Amino acid sequence: MDRARLTDVLLHAGWLLFFAGIPFSGLSAPGILLILIHWAVARPQLPPAALANPRTAAAVKWYRIAVFGLLAAYAAGLAVAASPVDALGAGLGNGLLLLFGAVYAFRLEVANPGWWRRYLWVVPLSGAVHAGIGIAQYLESGTRVMGVHSNPNAYSTVLLAALYLGVAALVQYGGRRRWLAVPYTAVMAAGLLVTGSRGAWVGALAGAAVFGALALRGVWRANRRRALAAGAAGLVLAGLAVGAVYAAADAPMQRRMASIFDLNANQDRVVLYQTMWDLISDNPVLGVGVNNIKHRFAEYQGDRGGPVFGIAHNYFLQSLGETGIVGTAFLLLLWFVWLYYGLPPVGAPAPRLLLYSLAVALLVRDQFDGALTIFYLAFLLNWLGGTLTAAAAERRAET
Repeated sequence: MDRARLTDVLLHAGWLLFFAGIPFSGLSAPGILLILIHWAVARPQLPPAALANPRTAAAVKWYRIAVFGLLAAYAAGLAVAASPVDALGAGLGNGLLLLFGAVYAFRLEVANPGWWRRYLWVVPLSGAVHAGIGIAQYLESGTRVMGVHSNPNAYSTVLLAALYLGVAALVQYGGRRRWLAVPYTAVMAAGLLVTGSRGAWVGALAGAAVFGALALRGVWRANRRRALAAGAAGLVLAGLAVGAVYAAADAPMQRRMASIFDLNANQDRVVLYQTMWDLISDNPVLGVGVNNIKHRFAEYQGDRGGPVFGIAHNYFLQSLGETGIVGTAFLLLLWFVWLYYGLPPVGAPAPRLLLYSLAVALLVRDQFDGALTIFYLAFLLNWLGGTLTAAAAERRAET
């Protein structure tokens, strides 16, 4: 098999397996392995014309600064880590993912804009199956479900990803097939609901709000009154939908929904965040090292009691605890690069808007949990970031 044929096989097989495995626990691993081999074999390059675009050059510069700043923060954390081995292993894994997004995903998208759309068709199939498993579990048990995952939070995160990616796959079809996005959304929303994961609910709503705002920008330019009316109608419909779901839910689910706004019902998280804040205050500059919160958590618990956590259940606090102010500054820069340079232009196709909305949904969702510390979900996030940021190269042609 010649090199060109090998790279094609790796690209097709890797991404199909990855997208097919997103809704399931760890089943993306074979796809990720093939994708990493494709990265090593193909080594996609930026087209020479890309860096001639000042916006692309700026995106590349700031992306590199954010990535290398985070790598430096991981390295510095080795000096303060209670377990340098854990810090080194996690730092190498995180570093690989950062470089994957900044180099592979970014370059592949610049060289072949929208290439990923041809592989998304498998997501609605696998997503609907896994959501169906969760719904069946709920009908049998009446309690929070986790599909084939080890906990409801990881399950809800993969369903959230499958919701947006699956809709992105369906809306790009012509004719009546695109309307399959409606029942698919209903099935995935039901699956998300029965996980009982409040962070995923908030993330899904945040992503939907972002998608609506992005979709209305063209209308806003043409007719502001119409855009405001459409936005108001969307908010009313969303409110009615949430109200209808609440009214139809059983008592335990209603209590779960209402507890989002009740501190007394979330004392476990309050205690966790208080403990994390004490840890951060004592280690403000470099943190305690990547993957080392679990080694230092007990000494900051004091009389609060409760289990020893290895994650902060909040992406921002996780970063402050592990890498301090230094690493978190570069993390915020990375998010800025993704969301600013990756902002789709007016008139961009719906799949691009949905990818951006998914990135926002995942970041919002993980301010309430720690699912993005899981390798394949972090892989997905960095792919989204690199792919979206590459939109900077496309704006010149589109505008």
